[in-house]
Amino acid sequence: MAQGRRADSARRQRVLKALNDAATAGEELSVSAIARKAGVDRTFFYRHRDLVEQLHSLEAQPPNTEPISSCGGGLLVTA
Repeated sequence: MAQGRRADSARRQRVLKALNDAATAGEELSVSAIARKAGVDRTFFYRHRDLVEQLHSLEAQPPNTEPISSCGGGLLVTA
């Protein structure tokens, strides 16, 4: 069970990095694009609603804003 949590944590970190990289570079922000970039299945997003909400939050922001960062397991958008 602990191994599954570690793998899940590693996938989350890849997704967060992919979100940050795409937002910074002005690339496409969609579940499919980020999942592909992070090397995870789209269903991973839908099991982790906070990641979907973060993606939608980034989509709503104007381009070229500061990147996201993880803090205490949650995400913060810095301005």
